[in-house]
Amino acid sequence: RECAAHLLQWLKDNREYVGKGLLSRVARDIDFDDRDGRGQWMGFFNYLEIMMLLGADRVRVYRHVDSQHQIYLALGQRFSLEARFRRIRLRNR
Repeated sequence: RECAAHLLQWLKDNREYVGKGLLSRVARDIDFDDRDGRGQWMGFFNYLEIMMLLGADRVRVYRHVDSQHQIYLALGQRFSLEARFRRIRLRNR
């Protein structure tokens, strides 16, 4: 739990890393076969679950995820348009 609290505080202080796969890298580095460390990683993930619930209680989860889908869809369209205009400019040179 202590490590999870440190991670959460670090994410609060370094928001630019949120959503960039940090938690998946943490999970990749955990040795889930290590029986002696089982209590540590269980406590880590259990505390993150508690904190996720506290955060989820503050938002309308499905509305929020829909808005995230819209943001990423718009970003994809923007990148496509920018690439298209770059190609047009290169052809017109």
